Amino acid sequence: MRGAQTRRLTRADVGAWVFKGNPHDDCDYFGGHDGLRREPGSTLEGVWRMGSTYRSGLVGTGDPFVLWISGRHRPGIHEIGVVTEPVKPHPVASDGLEDRNGPLRQVSCAPFRSVLLSEPVSRSQLRADPVTAGCEPLRIPVMSNPTYLTPLELEALVRYLEPTELEAAGWSSLVAPLRL
Repeated sequence: MRGAQTRRLTRADVGAWVFKGNPHDDCDYFGGHDGLRREPGSTLEGVWRMGSTYRSGLVGTGDPFVLWISGRHRPGIHEIGVVTEPVKPHPVASDGLEDRNGPLRQVSCAPFRSVLLSEPVSRSQLRADPVTAGCEPLRIPVMSNPTYLTPLELEALVRYLEPTELEAAGWSSLVAPLRL
């Protein structure tokens, strides 16, 4: 007999997508993106690699996302933003980074625009919050991109963010109903 069936995620279940990265596995996030030093409030346009999962097909243009940095050094949400185009194939080098010399392969990536938060929302803050304590990135820390926050978890997260960050990330109209 097979184990219990898990219900598949739908777009209605998602308040915001979570794109995760470990700076020791993927890139030196804290050292900057390819030597680019970023100040809090600065914006970035780029792509984030998605896993080979049905969820990648649920990610849509205009969807909010958070960048969750895992690992031991300052884990938590460091950026917020929006997906700017549908998930599509993107060339990356065998080490997973783009724009490198050598053979490239196509992987699914989500194009995005994000803003670097003035203060990350730490993993410990999210664990201590009764609404976000059960969020998928905390329950299942080793899972391919994308994971997600529910609409209620997104509402709780917004309380940690500055209005200027919400505006710069393009979230103002997305979260306005949540801030009542």
